Amino acid sequence: MATMLQPAKKSYFFEKGYQDLANTIKGAWSRNGDSITKYKDNLHDLSDKDRWVKIFLGIVNVLAIIAVVICGSIITAIITFINIVILLAFMVNCTP
Repeated sequence: MATMLQPAKKSYFFEKGYQDLANTIKGAWSRNGDSITKYKDNLHDLSDKDRWVKIFLGIVNVLAIIAVVICGSIITAIITFINIVILLAFMVNCTP
């Protein structure tokens, strides 16, 4: 028997949906890491500042790093979870 090509196009939710979800999640966590790196770099750039300015900016940057690690990670995790739930809901409803 001759094999026929499948005429139906793959649904977004069976291949591209997973790829887009993975890219979205990677991008969000990558931006969190980029923010932390930016604040760390700011800490290294304080050497030419006045003593009190250096202390103040050092504290501000350390607090920013802590905020990104705690709040940024929590918000990113929540948004990631919501994204997964919505995509899975569409996948379940769109499958035959």
